[in-house]
Amino acid sequence: MGDFFQGWRRKIGVATLVMACVFTAGWVRSHVLGEDVEFSIGQHTTHGFGWIGQWLIWGSIYDENAVYSWPVFSFESNVASDSPLIGPDRVWHWRSCGFGRCELKAESNGGCRLVFRVIPFWSIVVPLTLLSAWLLLSKPPVSKPKSTADAVAVEGH
Repeated sequence: MGDFFQGWRRKIGVATLVMACVFTAGWVRSHVLGEDVEFSIGQHTTHGFGWIGQWLIWGSIYDENAVYSWPVFSFESNVASDSPLIGPDRVWHWRSCGFGRCELKAESNGGCRLVFRVIPFWSIVVPLTLLSAWLLLSKPPVSKPKSTADAVAVEGH
């Protein structure tokens, strides 16, 4: 068993497999519980990262009326819902294969503009799983052993 984990390929393969498992657990959890972390940058902008349903979301809130005097950091956990991404007041600028960018109209949100960038979990889990499978299951390259004749030739020169 110890021979299996020698070399950088196998070690990185295990690390990518662990990352794929973590993202898969987040994917499953996101169907039950939506979570996000928010922090402010500057005086009028707040960013948030989170997961809801099948997506990882990066959201930005631009509010000219709000003034943050110091960085604000918050963590929120609630029942999962796709409501931030579904509704007549959402404008999708582009959407393809689960990826997308939508904006919440300022008129319907008290004058502040919300922008969501959406990444599906599968776009992270599948490549990590395939990469780890390739790293773990591919045969390691055969290294050429140094012959004693080469070592003697170098010393004699």
